[in-house]
Amino acid sequence: MNQTIELPWGKWTHESSLKLAVPVDWHVELIDPDSSPAGPCIERALAEPVGSPPLRELARGAERVCVVVEDPARPTRLGPILTAVMHELSRAGVPTGSVTVLVATGAHRWETDRIIFEKLGLPANRTNSPAVVIHSPQDCENTDIVLDKTAVRLNGHFLHADLRILIGSVIPHPFAAYSGGAKIVLPGIADLDSTTHIHKMAQLGVGITSDPDTNRFRGKIEAAVLRLGGLFCICCVPTMSGEVVGCWAGDLVAAHRAAVAVAARRSMRPLAEPADVLILNAYPKDVDLVQSRAALACLPRAVHSVIRPDGIVVLVTAAPFQARGHELFSPGGRLHGEPRLEQRLAGHELWLLTPAAEEEVRAVFGPGCRVFKTPGSLIEGLAGRLRNRARVAVLRSAPLLRLTSQRAAATGNERRAG
Repeated sequence: MNQTIELPWGKWTHESSLKLAVPVDWHVELIDPDSSPAGPCIERALAEPVGSPPLRELARGAERVCVVVEDPARPTRLGPILTAVMHELSRAGVPTGSVTVLVATGAHRWETDRIIFEKLGLPANRTNSPAVVIHSPQDCENTDIVLDKTAVRLNGHFLHADLRILIGSVIPHPFAAYSGGAKIVLPGIADLDSTTHIHKMAQLGVGITSDPDTNRFRGKIEAAVLRLGGLFCICCVPTMSGEVVGCWAGDLVAAHRAAVAVAARRSMRPLAEPADVLILNAYPKDVDLVQSRAALACLPRAVHSVIRPDGIVVLVTAAPFQARGHELFSPGGRLHGEPRLEQRLAGHELWLLTPAAEEEVRAVFGPGCRVFKTPGSLIEGLAGRLRNRARVAVLRSAPLLRLTSQRAAATGNERRAG
């Protein structure tokens, strides 16, 4: 007898589900992000922004508007948001021809524009729509911003606009605390030298915390982006399917922190007791192997509080673009080094279930991981290792979650109440 676990699979490329048939005597705990409404809708956020005049007021008289949007490495479906933004700009007298939508790809590579336009909610053969430009790190202009000793260069469409609108998801991030806000500019629309420096800062790990107010990396990029002026920031909290459950807009920092306050509560998930197996589905960041590493960031630093000493961590990813998706961290990229297992695994085995080529998996995750091609072979391998009535925790959208123990969650609640 088996029980079936369904995992969402193939964000943006081939949306479907992956079924895992596991023994019926395994105790399976499904852990999903909260999908209930959490905050203002986009229309209200634009009309009642945080720490800023309404977008319609800011847009009056604007001759060039640049709307910077995240790329498919983030989950939010942007169609409804772009529609609302374009409506406000039109009401302010800004013609569609004066608006450029700039896709902030950072150092990400996309082999097809189709998934970008699907994310934007725009048809590939579009009329009566704003111009869409996909950022290239090689096509940037000088600014007067210097990060440490690195001169920052940014996309010219952004620099020449007199109104700059930023739209991004707010979800947990491995080194920026949460995505969204200033990060869509740095490194989102920067040149490759600036982007390399920013990621090197993060690799040093100094001042990297899960609180954006104390995270030194975020503090640096916010201070730099604020110098540019003319900003209106839109921050969305998405479900794992990409629908928006809350939206905050206005000041770069204030809108971001309002979204983070909600995202932090919704992402934290307690585990009743340590599991024998943690199954971490990389959806909705399962576009490639490099992005899929974000699934491991859901693990607490005290990983022993959520997994037994001999427990196994299983990462599941569709990874249709395999290891080719990043200018810096893909094999051959500027910052691709000797692959090694994540420190936060604390010695636990890492298994992967993915159709990606095994050599590409090992180029990203290191030689110590085990690779399975089919759900059946994975479950057979686990069954050979697990005791009867094993505890299996399944995070169906691990990049949107932060896992904690029941005790740690209770302690955190007591502190907040006090």
